[in-house]
Amino acid sequence: MTQTAAEHDLRFLYGNVKKMLQSDNTQPLYNGLIEDLVDFIGFERIMVLSRNSATESLESQAAYGFQDSPNNTYSLPLAKVNGLFQQVLTNREALAVYDFPEALSTTDVHSRRDDIISNISRDDHQPNRREKINLYLTRCPSVNDTLNSDEQSTSYSIKSIDAQDTLISSLLGDTPSFLILPMCNGKAFYGYVLLDNGQSGTDISFDRIRHASTIVNHAALSLKGIVNQQGILDTVGEQKDKANRKKRFYRNIFQNLRSGLVTIDEEMKITEANKAVETILGYDCEQLPGQPVNIFFADQQIINQYSYVDLIQAIQADMGVLPEVSLQRKDGTTFPAEVCFSIITDRDNTVFGLSCAFRDLTNRKTLEQGLARMDKLASLGEMAAGVAHEIKNPLAGIAGALQIISQNYQEESQHQYIFNEVLGQVKRIDSFVNDLLHFARPGKTKFMRINLKEVLDKTVLLFSTQAPDQHIAITVDLCCDTVHLVMGDEGQLQQVFFNIIHNAIDAMDEGGELKITSSCENYSSQTHPQAKCTTPCCSPHGRIKICFKDTGKGMDSRMLESIFNPFHTTKSNGKGLGLPIASRIVEQHKGTITVDSEPGAGSTFTVLLPLYITGKSLDA
Repeated sequence: MTQTAAEHDLRFLYGNVKKMLQSDNTQPLYNGLIEDLVDFIGFERIMVLSRNSATESLESQAAYGFQDSPNNTYSLPLAKVNGLFQQVLTNREALAVYDFPEALSTTDVHSRRDDIISNISRDDHQPNRREKINLYLTRCPSVNDTLNSDEQSTSYSIKSIDAQDTLISSLLGDTPSFLILPMCNGKAFYGYVLLDNGQSGTDISFDRIRHASTIVNHAALSLKGIVNQQGILDTVGEQKDKANRKKRFYRNIFQNLRSGLVTIDEEMKITEANKAVETILGYDCEQLPGQPVNIFFADQQIINQYSYVDLIQAIQADMGVLPEVSLQRKDGTTFPAEVCFSIITDRDNTVFGLSCAFRDLTNRKTLEQGLARMDKLASLGEMAAGVAHEIKNPLAGIAGALQIISQNYQEESQHQYIFNEVLGQVKRIDSFVNDLLHFARPGKTKFMRINLKEVLDKTVLLFSTQAPDQHIAITVDLCCDTVHLVMGDEGQLQQVFFNIIHNAIDAMDEGGELKITSSCENYSSQTHPQAKCTTPCCSPHGRIKICFKDTGKGMDSRMLESIFNPFHTTKSNGKGLGLPIASRIVEQHKGTITVDSEPGAGSTFTVLLPLYITGKSLDA
């Protein structure tokens, strides 16, 4: 069966619209558009100019038949679109231009014009015509008004222009006739399609205009779908990016919290942990998921008594906070911590997990203990000052009276011996009261530039006889000499060192060794070129650390907690004020004094003092 031309056209257009609607990308669509315009209609040159909504400009996207293809090389702002392009944009209708050579005679002009009009008009009564075609006749002397009558203008309009459009000429050159088709769908405008027959000068027939317009309309319909699809994809992409940014934001908050935080599933196993968990507990965060949360608790019964449901119920009853529990690090050491369990829910308030946040209370407890100790010392100091004042005056009277009465007895008398013994105890009480006053109201510190090495040498010299007699060796190994300069009171610092050395000797009943060493912290030898300190330093500011390490019997943890408390002593004849006074003096010098000890392993007292730099204390 022979296929008619109309059936061929219909089949081709059906295939064209089917292919166009299947396109999901603009560039293959433009290429397919050009291919159909060439294969079906036979245009010699085609150019597609698309609208870039982001930059509001026209850009060449595809071309055919040009010796120097302008594909992806041409761009024009939409604001500069004028002339015939503007007419097409305004009317949204096809526009065909036919050129009239200037050499034509008047008769030839009329004949050519009539041929063009006849070519357009012969299909004027087709019922399927859906859009008007605008005809522009270049350099045509006149256009008969009857050609634009009401009956004929429903399908076309004719106008005469003096010369070709300069913008079109820049794209197509000096072409005799061409066609401009808008790519639009409703109010949406996507660009233009320019078509011509090259330099052959062949006029474009109405059938070719109609078919080309139909194909371009199919492309515009597909572009609408692609644009809508791209808009949806862009919206989804933006929402995804926004969700990812929020996810990263909250994850950064989660990871950068200074408190440890883990999430827990219904099996009470860890699902995720932040960096603070690794810092505080020593676990590798990547290895924690899947581990039971009770590995953190030193007392397993605390967490084992709760199931997942029990914890949820407890939290909902405002019982999610455990004020203070003992947590256990990976290395087995424990520390006090505050723990808080919280429920994790979704938007529907459905519980799908728990969070466990904790923070180390070691520093806070140390600070609280220090503040409590300071308050205790302040109260004790006020009381001691009052008691010492009330005792010292009567004690002086008692001592004077005893001396007077003792004069009535001979030195060999038993009574004289008793008076001397009583007077000795009175002097001992007076010495204790003086120490108590010194503790309660320390004398005014006279700060000056002093050399710690000289102070230590003088202090060690005081034990030069006692230490050898008790088979104790005292060695002094300072990291340097001239850099040991601090702002302090020489007498008070000597008292600190004396009390520490005296306690160390008393702790070594069967002999032993006392090592006195020093080191510089964050100190630059460039400040003192004469210094021979080899300790790595990174700043011209720093502190000097003096360590007193003995090989005595040591102390347990309970004794260490009370060692600086007033009146605490393990000696039968001790007053319990030596170390408290030493601690007060060191604090006045803006330093610290600490002790490390274990039973049977000796003790190490460490005194840390600011170094003297360029005539000033570092902490002044």
